[in-house]
Amino acid sequence: MVTHLVAEPTKSAEPLPVRVNTVPEVYRQLVPYYQDVYFKVMRTGYYSGYQELRLESNCYDTKTGALLWSGRSQPLDPNSEQTIGQVVAQVVMQLRDDRLLALPRADRQTQTYD
Repeated sequence: MVTHLVAEPTKSAEPLPVRVNTVPEVYRQLVPYYQDVYFKVMRTGYYSGYQELRLESNCYDTKTGALLWSGRSQPLDPNSEQTIGQVVAQVVMQLRDDRLLALPRADRQTQTYD
């Protein structure tokens, strides 16, 4: 799992749903993705002049390096009381909903999937 802060130059009216089928081609494999993101975020001024910040998380297969899952948080409000723990909890919940993480044992009996 790789997570980084994304600076977006404009505010969006709707949260952008990001899934494996909608990501740029460079995201499809870990090494090109990591290199691309590293050089973008390390560039001077990457986080200046932004309109929105989001956390982007990408889950890669450890054997093949192939992208398994991708998601972005809602826009992060710097004046909010929301903590990183709450954002992580949302990512974990979405990974469970998408069946990439198992439910805790206590929840397995009550959870049903269509």
